[in-house]
Amino acid sequence: MELNIIQYFFTQGPFAVLFVWLFIYVMRNSKERED
Repeated sequence: MELNIIQYFFTQGPFAVLFVWLFIYVMRNSKERED
C-alpha cells in the first residue's frame, strides 16, 4: 500500500509538490489573517 503511494508521488512528483506547497501557503496566510 505504502509502496503504491510512493510510486504515485514519484510519477506525479511536480504536481504533488505544487499542491502541498499551495496548501501550506494558504494555511499560513489564513493564520496570519487570524492574528
